[in-house]
Amino acid sequence: MNNPAEQTRRLEEAGDWLVQLQEEGVSDEAIVSWVRWCESSAENRRAFERLLPLWQAFDTEQAHGALPEVALPLARRRRPRLVRTVWSLVATVLVVVAIALFVRVSGPGSQPMVLQAVATLQSAPGELRPARLPDGSRLDLGARSALSIDFAGTQRHVELQEGEAFFEVEPDRKRPFVVYAGDTRITAVGTAFNVLKSAGRVTVTVQEGAVEVSPAQQRSESLVASAGQQVTYDASRAPQPQLREVDPAAALAWRGGHLEYLSEPLLSIVSTLNRYTETQLVIADSLLGELRYTGTIEVHSIPEWVQALPRIFPVRIRHGERQLVIEAR
Repeated sequence: MNNPAEQTRRLEEAGDWLVQLQEEGVSDEAIVSWVRWCESSAENRRAFERLLPLWQAFDTEQAHGALPEVALPLARRRRPRLVRTVWSLVATVLVVVAIALFVRVSGPGSQPMVLQAVATLQSAPGELRPARLPDGSRLDLGARSALSIDFAGTQRHVELQEGEAFFEVEPDRKRPFVVYAGDTRITAVGTAFNVLKSAGRVTVTVQEGAVEVSPAQQRSESLVASAGQQVTYDASRAPQPQLREVDPAAALAWRGGHLEYLSEPLLSIVSTLNRYTETQLVIADSLLGELRYTGTIEVHSIPEWVQALPRIFPVRIRHGERQLVIEAR
């Protein structure tokens, strides 16, 4: 149990976050930092949850008698009007970071299996499977994912049929390391990168080194992505892969049980979440799939996140047989 000084410190930090989050120009970086502060300690989250209703009740006379001493200075710092979109995000992410033992995830510390020269590898919902390849390269296979390898020829050939995988490739310039994912071809020599195949789109994020990404049938349209860059390719939306700068840590957070998103379409998020749960999510209207979400989802708290969706989007959740339907309200 925390001592009084520690409790006071946490409440003061929670109060600082309350003040910062109510600003109209609050940045995505600030929101992400707040989420990480909540996730770093259950006591942090509880301190924030303790102050939140008091903060929102400052406009009523009875609130002041209920405030802990450390919260009283907040009354002078609070704006008279809260920004609705920010507080919708606050309500949602508090639910997201709550602990709920719903999904089983075996982390990167699990004993990796050693694959033969020609092999297949699959994972169950919510499972992370590490493996060592015949050439000494390593991979982490994400939840409900499947791939096959063929290292018997002159190339090191990997095909990601579905899901997500992270690769740490042993250098060998004489034997290129080639990953096929849908309509996309990724070629590496010695590097570390992540491949996600989701909702008809392939996303390649480079942590170390560089990779060449191209449509599988059009090598002339290739892009070279270096560390800190990401390539996305969706043949139904754009004829060529798209390159941008990213934080690789966010794209690789799934290996630690976190899913981090910045203005990500709801359709893509649902496609990923369905790899972690037995109960499948269904979007009833394609227009809803275009809604954008920014935040962190703990894989252990997916049900709570889904139930919180109506707080930030114009949707409702309908329970079906082994599925949850997200529909317009």
